[in-house]
Amino acid sequence: MALSEVTLRATNGGRGAPQARQTTLFDALGAAQRRHKRQRKAPESGVNQENTHPDSSHGCVEGIAVKRIRTTPAPCAQQTVRGARRAAPFALCSVHSAVRARQRQVLVASTVSTIARLESLVSPSTGVFRLQSGFESQASILPLACRYSNASGAQGKLALVDEGGIFSVFDTLSTNANSTLDAGLQPVVRWQAHGSAIFDVGWRMDNTQAVTASADETCRLWDVERQLLLGTFAGHSQTVRSVSWRHADIHCFTSASRDGSIMMWDVRCNRTTADSGHTFRPVNTVSHAHHSLGASTKTLRGKRRAVGGSVTAIRHLQHNTNLVASTGSTSETVKYWDVRMRAAPRESALPTPVASSQLLSPTQRSRGTSSLLLDPDGTRLYSACNDSRVYVHNALALGQPISRLAAPEFECQSFSIGLAISPCGRHLAAGSSSGSVVVWELDRFGQNSGMRRAVLQGHAKEAGCVAWYPGGERVQLATCGDDGILRVWEENPRLAAAGRSDPMNRCSWGFSQVVATAPSI
Repeated sequence: MALSEVTLRATNGGRGAPQARQTTLFDALGAAQRRHKRQRKAPESGVNQENTHPDSSHGCVEGIAVKRIRTTPAPCAQQTVRGARRAAPFALCSVHSAVRARQRQVLVASTVSTIARLESLVSPSTGVFRLQSGFESQASILPLACRYSNASGAQGKLALVDEGGIFSVFDTLSTNANSTLDAGLQPVVRWQAHGSAIFDVGWRMDNTQAVTASADETCRLWDVERQLLLGTFAGHSQTVRSVSWRHADIHCFTSASRDGSIMMWDVRCNRTTADSGHTFRPVNTVSHAHHSLGASTKTLRGKRRAVGGSVTAIRHLQHNTNLVASTGSTSETVKYWDVRMRAAPRESALPTPVASSQLLSPTQRSRGTSSLLLDPDGTRLYSACNDSRVYVHNALALGQPISRLAAPEFECQSFSIGLAISPCGRHLAAGSSSGSVVVWELDRFGQNSGMRRAVLQGHAKEAGCVAWYPGGERVQLATCGDDGILRVWEENPRLAAAGRSDPMNRCSWGFSQVVATAPSI
């Protein structure tokens, strides 16, 4: 029987239709395999010649792709792929090398330096506010803390507290930085919040309320819009140095004091109502959080007891909302505390471990930590220590510091030096006892291997308070110094160039300078 007759019967549904279909398919499969063998014996260059890129790596990748598409029949797809691997084993290596090249390009693009932008930071006379001891007195007082409102809700609110117990709020977004009039920066609201100095202030997540830490041994919760006292938190026996709201919580916050204790507060419980207002008691207390065994004293029975050191700074963590980080005045150690219990689940090692039997030199002694900062991602902790270094810790796995930052312009010789970080996490600002403000450029690991930094000059005395505007659409910083001046820095290249060319502005304005390198530490 002829093949044409078999095909005709298969098409018309005859008695031999199933067998005819099977024979025809096997014949087609054999023909495809024979064609594939002939193409494999052909020169390799003949297949890829018309689609080969001048670049060898890209040419191999594109050639293999074209070869698979043009020469591979559907029934023999698996054998064609195997044949391509045997015929061109170098192609797979080229693919991997191209992928690695793209990865290197991505890494290089992500580490492009942006420190040159900070050269245009300028603080004109319109962004300056001089603190006074009272509403009518002209005597200058010291600012102790400044904090921008959170990124959520209304932005542009800057809270400033000072040693006179005054709470001031500024609207920095409405500041006319392009104006040359010597009008100065004026607060939107200003009231007497405490009878003693206020050392710290913390905005609640919705930016409607703020808590203050004062030398009168109490914390107070305020309605910022109405300047209304909502509650007093009493429990510390000495000055309250630091406050921190629990991450993504509007009810709980933590305070730290010079009495060495850390207290957790909840506005929903432990409240007592009187004629003077609401008074709250702590829900949990950690005593002697950063005690120093070296300063122990003897009791009447001859036993030694530890004397608690001051807790200088605390910060709630993001990856675990039940943990709070704290630092003290006796060492550079960072400790984690669980707000549900009184035990320290984690503690960092000293930046420079020294054997206990070795006599420490004055440069090796622990000098304490001034401030503590958590980056926007919640993965890095920065602590400014009194050895004039900023230590970088892994917030997710606390241990030995992973890096340290230093610069000749950065001096930390007191417990009033603060830290601030940009919303993108690329720039870290630190005050200094020399009056300068140092801004380091960080990589994605929170380090500064290139030692690129910008130095802001605008204060005649120690600049301890720094704050960074949380919105990413503009670059704005706020700095305060012991000269009694609050400065707001804006990114404005035109105004910075005009100010440097005017001798009068060079004396009264603040300018930035970018430094590329620094000596090793």
